[in-house]
Amino acid sequence: MERGFLFIKGVFRRMKAHQRIIREQMAIEEQHNLFGAWWEDIDISKKNVSIKQITRQQALPIILKYEWLGTLPVNYSKFCGLYFGNTIAGVTCFVEVKFGGKFTLYNYPAICLGRGACVHWCPEWGGSYLIQGSLKLLFKNYEPTYIVAFTDWKAGEIGTLYQACNWSYLGHKGTKEWLGPDGKRYDINTPSVRAVSGFARKNNKDLRATKEQRQKQINKMLKQGYKLVNGPTRGKYVTIVGKKNKTYRDMVKLINKNKKEYPKRNAEQVSREIRNTTSNEGEGQFFGSAQK
Repeated sequence: MERGFLFIKGVFRRMKAHQRIIREQMAIEEQHNLFGAWWEDIDISKKNVSIKQITRQQALPIILKYEWLGTLPVNYSKFCGLYFGNTIAGVTCFVEVKFGGKFTLYNYPAICLGRGACVHWCPEWGGSYLIQGSLKLLFKNYEPTYIVAFTDWKAGEIGTLYQACNWSYLGHKGTKEWLGPDGKRYDINTPSVRAVSGFARKNNKDLRATKEQRQKQINKMLKQGYKLVNGPTRGKYVTIVGKKNKTYRDMVKLINKNKKEYPKRNAEQVSREIRNTTSNEGEGQFFGSAQK
């Protein structure tokens, strides 16, 4: 199977996530740049860390360099950065999505943590700290809202960070995606994104493509040589942010009713990774134990 992994009865064997592979490569390559290992002079302790809301332009370089998909669609609207002093070490990127099926309550929309990555010199606890801090910074005062994230098994992702953050796992399924004439793969929602210009979306964040606009774009893509093909198997994780009222509690009950056991690589490796991402994080763990 691709990238040397095997999935048997909920356990991944001999697998590294794509981002870890990239970080290890970058740690070697960047030592030979003009400035050498400049990051070794950065204080990466928790005394020097902060989470800040940033722009798409600030998030883009890290996503292009470290993220598995290596793209950042124009419909992403909220971004956060993990900083040590004035140096950015990781980013999270969010987009509004439809959270369909039996896990939707009151037809509420969801917000998807669709892109995220940390640089190679970021400490092990940085990823979960960034996720938790981003949710607190951006969505603390929202009405109860689903936050979802998807893991790509092809990239070796089982969601260790989401497990460390106590998100709930809702299972996995195959997906569809667009294969371009250049051999690149594009998200299934690409026609909807392309049907509405970035300028129009910027002026109206709630603007959505109509069925007619989407179909017109699909027809255009097919004529250009795009094909709809089977995509990777993806796992779905979810948590809830916002005010803890009755609606929040109802949403928690619905998730608890449908959640499944976490996928694992092997017990020793997952245990080690969770210890690395959760140790000494007290102030960063803001969303309680609702989904334990």
